Amino acid sequence: MNLPDSFYIALCMTVLLLGVVYWFWTQNQYLLRKINLLENIVYELKTIYTAPPPVRVEPVSYPPAPSSVVEEEDLHEELLQEEEAHPLQHPPSPPVEDDLQPGGVGSGVEAPAESSNLLETMTVKELRRLAEQRGIKGGAEMKKKELLAELKKGVPAPSVLAAFQDAKEETLGESDVVELSTA
Repeated sequence: MNLPDSFYIALCMTVLLLGVVYWFWTQNQYLLRKINLLENIVYELKTIYTAPPPVRVEPVSYPPAPSSVVEEEDLHEELLQEEEAHPLQHPPSPPVEDDLQPGGVGSGVEAPAESSNLLETMTVKELRRLAEQRGIKGGAEMKKKELLAELKKGVPAPSVLAAFQDAKEETLGESDVVELSTA
């Protein structure tokens, strides 16, 4: 036998021996898993059968509640009579002068502008968007003066102005927002 043949035989024997060792190792792991499972089952059974029996508690019986001196219907009638004799009257609340509302004292925010003045301060892009929301035809091709004239013809809808303000808040910062109102 020459050297390459003996090397080939030694390599085959090594691979065969490693295969046998791996098979024994996997069988050992399989048996260990089974043993762990059986040990867990035995432990669970021991805890079930060695647990103390549950304690039975006798239900407590209470005496019946005393009957009411005033019947429910009589009480209801008395309450209705009291309400009729002394109806609740709320005085009208005075208007609130809140410093925190726009235009309030010390708020730093000017009073809401008139809608016509507000329209004049808007850009052409904003005016076209508002004209589109109001359904004015040809608003995309109109100039600023024409848009102002068409928008001033109609009464501004509060929902449209609110939508415009929301759109403006998204494009500008919160500090740049102009308060909108209906005239």
